[in-house]
Amino acid sequence: MDKTTRRRLLEITGHLEAIAVQMEEDSKIPAKYVLNSFHAEEIKKLTKEMAVLLALP
Repeated sequence: MDKTTRRRLLEITGHLEAIAVQMEEDSKIPAKYVLNSFHAEEIKKLTKEMAVLLALP
């Protein structure tokens, strides 16, 4: 794995961890559905990018 790919995967991991923390905090808010839907879309984008970087099918 090259340096650039590794760095981007580490960035994505950081983003996913931050989203998980934010989702935990958002779960205390009545309008959490909208916020969690936003986070779910962000997770989908990041996991797709990870699959490309890792050359997964």
